[in-house]
Amino acid sequence: MPTTEDPYRITGSLPINAILQQLIKNKLLLRLRADNHPEAIITTLLEANPKQGVISIGLSANSRANQRLLNAQTIAIDSIIDDISIEFSINLSPDQVHVNQQQQSLSLPFPEVVRRIQRREYFRVETLVSNPVFCEIPDLASGPAKFPVKNISAGGLALIDREQLIEHVGQQFEHCVLELDGIGNLIVNLSVVRIDSSSEHEKSHVIACQFTQPKASTTVMLQNYVNRLQRLINARQRGLD
Repeated sequence: MPTTEDPYRITGSLPINAILQQLIKNKLLLRLRADNHPEAIITTLLEANPKQGVISIGLSANSRANQRLLNAQTIAIDSIIDDISIEFSINLSPDQVHVNQQQQSLSLPFPEVVRRIQRREYFRVETLVSNPVFCEIPDLASGPAKFPVKNISAGGLALIDREQLIEHVGQQFEHCVLELDGIGNLIVNLSVVRIDSSSEHEKSHVIACQFTQPKASTTVMLQNYVNRLQRLINARQRGLD
């Protein structure tokens, strides 16, 4: 996490605790990644106690996910408060992580630094393998192609490019067809902002794109879809679905 010249950096237990209490009061979802594991864990913050130097988060119904947290050296956490991104990471040693089986919670050290990003950011969620999302790009040099969507937000998405059809950052694609369950097909324009190698799909690229000049109605439908997907993921991890 940046330590200098970062306008979004907040330190001090009082302002950090104020932010954490907002997360608790509004029962906002947290997204956790253990040691940059590709699969995020969705949960909530249950308690923040700066005097004791601990926070408490809900356990996942997935025992493997909980074990990743217990074994992690670093846990990255992010959430959204009123369209403002909240981010912090916690470096861990084995004696700093404790499980409360009675409360189904995990205790972690109180964060020393929180980033409160006061620009419009969107909460990005992973799509479900059981209910995949696809996006068709019609104007590639090789012709139209349909890509699986790895994750999505109201501001953009990441595509899995198994054949490396998308060549470079900055490419613009218009009139792409995004297929969303329960909503239908949305026509979106995409701008490629990053190309990464995939840790899950050999010889594949992950193409990070942002939506360019989306209609207001499209953004609303995307945000509604992301919110619904968040709730579904949270329910499944807690064994409610």
